[in-house]
Amino acid sequence: MKSTINHTTSYFDNNSLETESILAFSTELFDRFYHTSWLLFFIIIAVMVTGILWLLSHKKKKESQNRLLFIELQSKSLLAQMHPHFAFNTLNTIKHKMSLNDKKGAEECLVDFSKLMRSTLDLSRNSWIAITEEINYLKTYTSLKNLDNRRVKLEVINSISYNLDTIEIPPLLLQPVVENSIEHGFSNQMKELIITLDLRQINFDNNTLKVVIIDNGIGIRSSNKLNTNCRRRSYGSKILKERLLLMNSLHTSANLYYTEYPEDNQNGGAKVEMIILCRKVLS
Repeated sequence: MKSTINHTTSYFDNNSLETESILAFSTELFDRFYHTSWLLFFIIIAVMVTGILWLLSHKKKKESQNRLLFIELQSKSLLAQMHPHFAFNTLNTIKHKMSLNDKKGAEECLVDFSKLMRSTLDLSRNSWIAITEEINYLKTYTSLKNLDNRRVKLEVINSISYNLDTIEIPPLLLQPVVENSIEHGFSNQMKELIITLDLRQINFDNNTLKVVIIDNGIGIRSSNKLNTNCRRRSYGSKILKERLLLMNSLHTSANLYYTEYPEDNQNGGAKVEMIILCRKVLS
């Protein structure tokens, strides 16, 4: 941009043209310097603002990574607390068989238990596992429980129309619910305890999976009447709820609901609805 300046002189001499030329050049030079200075000023401001925004974004990303790491460590800590609880129930089964002088049954139970504990350790090392791995683990677990003179059958319904090898969830989230169904839904008068695991609905907008677990056991009300040691009974579920709360701190809608099933049956089975974190991986 150039400014237009008119110079008026009242006399003429040999130097008038030279003087006017110098004045015009000086004015134009000043004008260019003035506008260049403002341009540099705005460039410097833009660079500073961009740098500050980048630093804030980097800091926020770092804080988010640290928070995720902290939540993951907390989740693993809660998962580790489940191992003694799980072992306690299984060792009681072995103890019961030994008290009946069933050495062969106790030995089979111990072998299966060691395999399951190995699998427990392998799965709990990971932050995510395929749903198929969780299901296979539950099948092994129910097979172990059948050695305790129980008749337990696990059925799986895939209602989400996805390859379960490509959907991952945090490890051992479903095991406490299945364990609760077996420990407190089974009755010796029952012919067979059937536990149905229905992968009902998946939502990739908020990365959640709805799982419905239904059993044909004695029901929640009857179980509460029969079981007086409620503190030990609810320990696994308590840890599970704490893990779901950690998921909610990541702005998910993870939750757990217990209801009678069917709802109008006073002594029917139990129905558990779970909303858990999930993610899709490339096949």
